Formats: sequence, structure tokens, C-alpha cells
Amino acid sequence: MTGGTGDRFDFLSLTIFFLLLAYNVCRLSLVYKISALELAERAAGIPRQFVLGGLWMVAYRGCQILIWVNLLLVVINAYTLLDTNVPLAN
Repeated sequence: MTGGTGDRFDFLSLTIFFLLLAYNVCRLSLVYKISALELAERAAGIPRQFVLGGLWMVAYRGCQILIWVNLLLVVINAYTLLDTNVPLAN
């Protein structure tokens, strides 16, 4: 949104970037926890009865909602990037 002049800092793009980064780090921790639980069940030889409970269930529900927020923010960030004018050298 600087128009390629560099006189203003684009806080929208930076904010979206850090929100997406934080969200994806949280998602990564959830995937890691699920993988660790599945590996422990497989190693113990017990049948798969995977149950999320407590904080992990809250994290799972949050991820279900935030995946759409993630998609929306990616679209906004892409639009901001594509809308930025970049001056070409002569």
C-alpha cells in the first residue's frame, strides 16, 4: 500500500503475516501431539480409540474455525501484495 515509494510502512501486511505465522505454529503443535499419541497407541499395541479431550479439544475446535480465518487472511494478503505498485527502473 506504499505505492512503491517506500514512504509508509504497510502494517496490514505485516500484521497478517504474524497472525498467519502464529496460527500455523499452533496448528503444527496440534499435529505433533496427534502424531505422538497415535505412535504411542501403535507401539503399545492397543486398538485405535483416539479421543481428544480438554485443552486439545479446544485447540482442535479452534483450528476448525481458524482455518477459514487463515484462508481469508491469505486472500487479503495476496490482494494487498497484488495491489501494490512497484516502480520499474528505466
